[in-house]
Amino acid sequence: MELCYENLKNDPSAFRAFTGFDVKEFQILLQAFTIAWERYVQQHRLPLEIRQRGYGVGRKARLANCEDKLLFILVYFKTYPLQDLGSRGYPLRVIAFHFDMSQGQAYQWIQVLSEVLLQTLTELGQFPERDPQKVKERLETYIKYVNESHSGNEADTEPNSPTSPKMKSMENFAIDGTE
Repeated sequence: MELCYENLKNDPSAFRAFTGFDVKEFQILLQAFTIAWERYVQQHRLPLEIRQRGYGVGRKARLANCEDKLLFILVYFKTYPLQDLGSRGYPLRVIAFHFDMSQGQAYQWIQVLSEVLLQTLTELGQFPERDPQKVKERLETYIKYVNESHSGNEADTEPNSPTSPKMKSMENFAIDGTE
């Protein structure tokens, strides 16, 4: 069975074993991760006139949705330290096998999604946080701020500019959970 969000979400103990999160916590992190992913794609997407093919044409990505992207990188970071590092490439073979992709594809996804996850956690003020309950509380607070900033009038500023409501609301967040 291919490891994907749809196959794993209905088995809470397996989900926690693979990711370190329960499904509700994962969903909270997913909201912030999706925003960071969309920002990453906008920053790294080639203009149509330079591309060989149009968007959406060609081979479909193994990690087609944000749920599977986040699951992939969480599984990698949760299991990588546990792998036998004595044999070269072993951790890549394992994760590539579980997600039904080549080692090269796994390596590329790890590079990209590590950057996106780091941006997500940094923006959330959660890098690094070791207490899972504090992570959950901070994620819920962040989502509340994002939702409030989207309901306000922020059309005048770019989403990541220092003057945007979202960034102003995040100014006082600290890693230790204080504001």
